[in-house]
Amino acid sequence: MLTKNTPPNKPSDEDPAQRDARAVRRWFPLSFLLKLTVLILIVLAIMFAIFLYAVGTESGTKFILEKISAETGVKFKYGRGNLRDGIWVSDIDINATEDLEILVDKAYVKIGWRAVFAKEVHLRDADIQTIEIINNKPPTGEPFDYRTLSLPVNLRFDQAKIKTIIYKQVTKDPIVVHDIEARDLTWVGSVVNVGRGKLQYADIVKVSALKGQADLQGDYPLDLSGIVEVSALEKAYIDPLNITATGTLKRTVGKVRSRYNDSDVSGDFVVQGLDEGSPFQAKLKWDDILIPYADSQNIHLKSGMATASGVISEIRLRINTELTAKDIPSGHYQGRGIIANSQLRVDRLDAQVPAGNLTLQGILDWKESFDAVVRATGSNFDIRQAIPAEYADFKPYAPQKLNGRLSVRYQHKNKNGNLEMDADLRQRDGEHLNANIVRGKTPARGRSANSKQVTPWYIDAKWQNLVRRNLPNIGNVDSPSGQANVIIRGSNLSVDGKAVINELNAAPKGNYDVRVRKAGDVININRLNYKGIVGDLSGTGQIQLASKKRPLTWQIDARTNGLLPKKYRSDLPLERLTGHINARGRMLNISKNRVKGQRHIISFTNTDLKANLDASQDSRAIGITGSGDASVDIIGGELSVFDARFDGHIDTADVPKGSLSIDAAGTPKLIRIRKLNYNGEAGAVKANGVIDLRQNIGWTVDGRFDKFNLGYFLPNNAAIITGDLKTSGVWQTPPKNQANTNSNAKGKLKNFAVKFDGVLDAEQLPAGKLSIDASGDAQLIRIKRFRHVGAAGSIDANGTVDVRKGIAWDVKAVMNRFNLGYFFKDIPSTITGTIDTDGRWGDNQQIVNIKQVNLSGVLKGQPLSAKGSLAAKLRLPKDLGSYFKRLQAQDAQAQYQQVNALIDSLNANNLVLRWGDNYLTANGNAKQLQAKINITSLDQLSDKLAGKVTGGATLSQPAGQALPTIYIDLVGERLALPGFILRQGRIRGKLVNLFNSPSQLIVSAEGLDVAGQSFKKVNATFNGTEQAHVVNLDVANDELDISAKLKGGFNRDKLSWSGVIGKGRVKSKYATLNQLQPAQLIVNLPKKQGNQSTDLKVQLAAHCWQAADQTGKLCLRENLIASPASGQVNLAVQNLDTSLFAVFLPKDIDWHGKINGKAIVGWQRGRPPTINTTLYSDNGKIGLIQDGDSQPVTLPYKRVSVIALSVPEGIKLRTDINTGRGARGYAEVIVDPYKTPKPISGALVLNELNLAVFKPFFPGMRVLEGNITMAGGLGGTLDKPQFYGDVKLADGRIAMLDLPINLRKVNVDAKIRGTQANIDGTFNSGTGTGKLTGTVNWQQKLQAKLSIIGERLVLTQPPLLLAEINPDIDIIVRPGDRYVNITGAVSVPSATIRPPEASEDIITQTEDAVVLDRRLIGNIDEVLAISKPWSINADIGIDLGDDINFRGFGAVIPLAGAINVTQNGTGVMRAKGVVQVSRRTNVNIFGQSLELNYGQVRFNGDVMKPNLSIEAVKTISGKTVGVRVKGNTENPNIIVFNNAGLTQQQAMNALITGRINNKSATQISEQGFKSQVTNNLAAAGLSFGLSGTRNLTNQIGQAFGFQSLTVDASGSSDDTNVNVTGYVTPDLYIRYGVGVFNAQNSLSIRYQLTRRIYVEATSAAENAVDVVYSWQF
Repeated sequence: MLTKNTPPNKPSDEDPAQRDARAVRRWFPLSFLLKLTVLILIVLAIMFAIFLYAVGTESGTKFILEKISAETGVKFKYGRGNLRDGIWVSDIDINATEDLEILVDKAYVKIGWRAVFAKEVHLRDADIQTIEIINNKPPTGEPFDYRTLSLPVNLRFDQAKIKTIIYKQVTKDPIVVHDIEARDLTWVGSVVNVGRGKLQYADIVKVSALKGQADLQGDYPLDLSGIVEVSALEKAYIDPLNITATGTLKRTVGKVRSRYNDSDVSGDFVVQGLDEGSPFQAKLKWDDILIPYADSQNIHLKSGMATASGVISEIRLRINTELTAKDIPSGHYQGRGIIANSQLRVDRLDAQVPAGNLTLQGILDWKESFDAVVRATGSNFDIRQAIPAEYADFKPYAPQKLNGRLSVRYQHKNKNGNLEMDADLRQRDGEHLNANIVRGKTPARGRSANSKQVTPWYIDAKWQNLVRRNLPNIGNVDSPSGQANVIIRGSNLSVDGKAVINELNAAPKGNYDVRVRKAGDVININRLNYKGIVGDLSGTGQIQLASKKRPLTWQIDARTNGLLPKKYRSDLPLERLTGHINARGRMLNISKNRVKGQRHIISFTNTDLKANLDASQDSRAIGITGSGDASVDIIGGELSVFDARFDGHIDTADVPKGSLSIDAAGTPKLIRIRKLNYNGEAGAVKANGVIDLRQNIGWTVDGRFDKFNLGYFLPNNAAIITGDLKTSGVWQTPPKNQANTNSNAKGKLKNFAVKFDGVLDAEQLPAGKLSIDASGDAQLIRIKRFRHVGAAGSIDANGTVDVRKGIAWDVKAVMNRFNLGYFFKDIPSTITGTIDTDGRWGDNQQIVNIKQVNLSGVLKGQPLSAKGSLAAKLRLPKDLGSYFKRLQAQDAQAQYQQVNALIDSLNANNLVLRWGDNYLTANGNAKQLQAKINITSLDQLSDKLAGKVTGGATLSQPAGQALPTIYIDLVGERLALPGFILRQGRIRGKLVNLFNSPSQLIVSAEGLDVAGQSFKKVNATFNGTEQAHVVNLDVANDELDISAKLKGGFNRDKLSWSGVIGKGRVKSKYATLNQLQPAQLIVNLPKKQGNQSTDLKVQLAAHCWQAADQTGKLCLRENLIASPASGQVNLAVQNLDTSLFAVFLPKDIDWHGKINGKAIVGWQRGRPPTINTTLYSDNGKIGLIQDGDSQPVTLPYKRVSVIALSVPEGIKLRTDINTGRGARGYAEVIVDPYKTPKPISGALVLNELNLAVFKPFFPGMRVLEGNITMAGGLGGTLDKPQFYGDVKLADGRIAMLDLPINLRKVNVDAKIRGTQANIDGTFNSGTGTGKLTGTVNWQQKLQAKLSIIGERLVLTQPPLLLAEINPDIDIIVRPGDRYVNITGAVSVPSATIRPPEASEDIITQTEDAVVLDRRLIGNIDEVLAISKPWSINADIGIDLGDDINFRGFGAVIPLAGAINVTQNGTGVMRAKGVVQVSRRTNVNIFGQSLELNYGQVRFNGDVMKPNLSIEAVKTISGKTVGVRVKGNTENPNIIVFNNAGLTQQQAMNALITGRINNKSATQISEQGFKSQVTNNLAAAGLSFGLSGTRNLTNQIGQAFGFQSLTVDASGSSDDTNVNVTGYVTPDLYIRYGVGVFNAQNSLSIRYQLTRRIYVEATSAAENAVDVVYSWQF
């Protein structure tokens, strides 16, 4: 077979050698290649064998690793193992770039073949402890430095476990990822691919099933997927999140799928994983999920969406979903919240449900167990509609609407492991309900299988303003406040509560405190305390409910301090009940005549009650103590039969104290008293009888009294009786039909009979034997016998009293030595005689007949006699009031005739009454009656009267004279009656023909006090007749003297007086007004004729009054016609001096000015009065006279005016003021005085009022300036006006004389709104600024709350103080309570304090300085004793800054410290803190320079008693001498110390003189030491004091031709001199010195030759002349 490579057949003659050579040339290359291949394979096999051997040995492994390290540049340390089985390496260091380094501390790895042949780190299996990636690049400010991470070699992991990866950045916290596992991971350049892996980032996120790719350059682009578990959602019933992520590591975008409580949710997210907190955004959607926290509620969220954002540790959620649940209202919910720290905080959740709209907030916490705090806010939300049907029984107890806030806290397990819920309801109407509900643990089951264990519920509730309507079995509830503790255990109930009840079914209003326990049919009332509108009640009790086998039984033990039944039911006659009752009873069901009823069997013991009946029962008080029993049958709701007994005590105003035993039975209509025994303080009574109420009120009583005191029943007629009493009678009640139609129908006494025979002993009646036998009815009383014989003598009377036609009597009485003092107090008497009288008093005729009176004896120690007879027949009308009104309308003659007709006959037959020195005689008849009076002692008649009256009166009617004539002359001296005192007075005159003929009457009085008014004198004279007369009147008191003359006449027919008034004068100590011209006066008195009547009417002609010695006038411009029906007054005022009104002004007001204007006032019945008044005063002064000043402080004005005008709305008042200094203002008000409560409205305006005008009123002010403007409206009522407007103070300045206050640019705005003003102001003090804010309220009590804040405010009082302060204080002031509260802080950044040095100029008194007279101030203790001190409460912190200096004693002393000042009420002001010298300094004291080591003032209590700690030293000749001050300011402890071995005297001497004198104490006596110290102190005092006379000596020197004359002191101790220096000319200087403690004097004269040369001559102990040349370098 031939192929294309087969050569063609050649001839056979070819050379075989050639053929072979050709074959060799053709096959040799192929055989060589095969041989070479075999050789290479053999070599490779040998090398592979060698490699396998090498990787299995440590030396081979080291060799290969060194090659890998050399090829890859990776540094590491070999530990142990081989490449075949795995090796341990450590300290792996990979320098990726210049700034990036990767370190591995320790790893176990198996290297792959690529590590040898592909120049990459290939690890088949790696177990690495820690990888540190170190970024040494300077920080960029980003949370994570996205540095390109590109390895120099490729890194491949087939499988790897890394415990921790730490990424470190400069100056930033490292990022730690731990528990990393990866498969098929490669890192080529900057690209990392993961086949599958997992990791955990901190404790926040755990990732599993991770796969994908990331490029570690730029922002690290990535494309990953995995399953993520977020720790914050660990307990939130959220399954791990299935996430796919793209984008970059800096901003990762992805999608998420998960399950929430086994329901699908899905969404997308954006996260910045390596930024701080890992910020993210996510959105989730769901169709239907079940909330896991309350399975029983079956809460479903449907068709919802939620968004989340924030950081991993704080996730912000928003939700929008539909919700359905068992007990939660279903509807649409939308809200937002935050998940953090295993909590869901709901910031807002809006619920739109059928019951309304709700807004919820709260926190759900699942950290330990599930807790929830939820707050719901609603407006008109129907709570009852939202309550599930399962809890329908609770609907009436819930509020109808939620208009407020409901807060609920739910704890699935509280600290005790129990379910607990707190609820708090706050309604806008004031309702507040707070409840705590705890479910207890179910008790452990007993052995009995049938025992049923019930879980208890504990409820604690508090409420305020709880109002419910129509509660089942309760009714309405209204409770302002209360609390209750309730325990429910099955059917058992325990309630312990307190409440204020306004309404609760039939319960009365008040405060309740109860404890009730119910177990089965037994209800135990363990505590009941009530206090309220019906008083108080407390007690215990028990109720056992009825059953088929037993009746209802009850017992009660109650006590009250004051129960008010009438407050509960007004128809109860019981006003008040107090005391204690212990009762028990049972109730049986009975029937009578087929009518059902109850029998109540009651018994009570240890009962002590006191009852107060109401006014219908004469407010009687009844006390009941004892025991008893009763059986009461109530049939058909009415009392049928009773049988009752009582043994005890009854204490009442009608029943005296004592034992009482009653046994009674019967029906409500017929009561049989089987026994009534009384024995007590009123005596003893035994009685029996019957009370019959069947038709009328009848009684039959038979009793025996033993020393029985009637005073307990008749308080004004106390009497003790012993005897037998029998009485019977009938009181007839009105017929029922009459009683129903006529409410005023009354009953009457039908008959009665009474017999008594016994002994009477009464306080008002004399002791003795009394016999009474009387009978009768309501019209006729027959006294068969009334006889009394005893200590007061005897009286025996009989007769009749008949009231059928008026009152008729016929009584005869015989007295023997009868003493009226037993019957009338303070009238002791002994009277013997007879009296016989009869008569009748009827409507048309009255007959009084004293047939005979013949009495004699003694009355009150004065002889008494009465003899004579008196008979009178009168015709007095029944209605005397109407009779006298008709009488007034007639003339005098008709009046007299009618009065005379009233007396048919009058005969006094020698009627003489004598008593002591006083006597009265009457004799005659109606035509001629004479009477004489001589009463020398009014006090004999009554202790309310005093004085003496003597005189007489004669009434006669001569023939032919129509009217009688009365002659009268009475004199009174030292008369005193209630409301009337007259020192001396007399009335005398002759009234001829009752004033129809010329008559005279003179009345004079001195020292008259009547109706609260005092008159020094009153004189009045009357001359003439009634128709024409003259009356002069002069009345004077301490303030005014008024006189006038009236001339005219009285027309009785017209009841009118007409005449002229003239010579009028009104005089006071300030001014006198004289009437300029007479004026006609007409007075018409009220009159009634028939059905017509006229009112009082006054007419006065126009006239003027003028002030004496002045031009001012007060004029009635038009005739005055005035009556109650109508009238008008028109007055004019012309230049009337204000001094005329001084008597009406307060004493401390001084007003100088002239008043002009007019006043027109008119009135008409049925209409408001009309007013048109204009008054003004120009160029006047109004002043205030202050205490102790003789001259007032005045305020001038240019014009003040007042206008009053009637308008339809009422009266319009306007006041204008113009000070003449730029200030103007007005107030315009409309007030309606005819309405209640008198509303007002108007405006108030004041412009540019400078405060300087008020400076004279404030002497403590050095400067008071500023402009006040005010504008606003007035409202409210006249008694409670309100101002609505603004008041502004601009550019104010305030400076005080004695206080370091100098305020500038004071600008204050006050916004006044009715009863409150809001204040906002600023001010400057120096370079500092301050702010004033606050409120002033006067709605109830005046109260001001102010805040003052300032910065660098300057306080200056040259030269003593210059300071800057930063106040921040709050002030509360209540002037009415005299209360001040100041709190806050004041910092003092800088201050300079100087002591008052004598070197300052002498200050003379300025014109505006005020010198206080200490005599006027008085004793402080006396002032405080009569005035209530202010309650000052303060808590102020004072902080001294770094620049506080005290300049004095030749030094600047820096101070520092802080003080807290407090005061409580009127207590002592207290302080706590320290003020001290902040650094050492030198001070000059007594001419010596001392080093102040420290100085400290410590406050810890009374601010006036701080503790001192001061030390100052001086170094003298190398030794230290010093002084220490300890203790407090009241008792300082001063210690002188040294280290030179000196005594106290020597040390003190050295300290003052500046020299150490080592003489022993024996060389210098104590007296000498004191003298030396005194000399030194005196020298220091001279130097300190004389240096302050510089200004004075300058003035003296100038008077004598000297310039700069001064007096000072120099030297110390014994060398002290007083020097006088001065210049005669500018070049000639003289100095003269005198020794203070020695006799050495010196005189020096200096003359300046040139600027540098002067000659000085000195004459002293030694004389000298010196030439001095001075120069300067």
